[in-house]
Amino acid sequence: KKKVLPVLDDEFVKEQKITDVNTVDELKAYTKKYLTDEKQRQATNKAEEALMDKLAEITEVEIPEVMTKNEIDSLVQSYEQRMASQGISLKQFMDITGQTMEQLRDSMKDDANKRIKINLALAEIAKADKIEVNDEDINAEYQKMADMYGMTIDELKKYIPEENLKDDLKLQKTLDSLKK
Repeated sequence: KKKVLPVLDDEFVKEQKITDVNTVDELKAYTKKYLTDEKQRQATNKAEEALMDKLAEITEVEIPEVMTKNEIDSLVQSYEQRMASQGISLKQFMDITGQTMEQLRDSMKDDANKRIKINLALAEIAKADKIEVNDEDINAEYQKMADMYGMTIDELKKYIPEENLKDDLKLQKTLDSLKK
């Protein structure tokens, strides 16, 4: 047996059906841009995580138990959806790992409190810096999401209420202002 690799020529590139890429040189430029963009995205995510970790670390706030419970509920629901997308139910996962729901929820408590601290801190910074989200911002985000998911804006609004989107955008704008 012998492994035979295809010849890297323009014909091979055309067979790949990459939009606006028809030659070897265009493929090289496309690949370089993709890898550069990916490295930039990773660096941005790492910096954003470090910023949020520091924000959580320096934020001193008494978190009511009900807020922690609600955030854990949200984390469990998100976790359940991720598991379902991989074809496994939360119950099956817990059976496999031998965890109880209480143990799972306990394991999420620190993350929940961290998220709460970050959101409270960002909300205070937004208030202090007078960061606002206008209708244009909301409509642009709905349009971006509609394009991404292949849905209409009206369909999206059934799943994502405008107020929730507005809050998320405000926190993101605040985070973006902190990164500068």
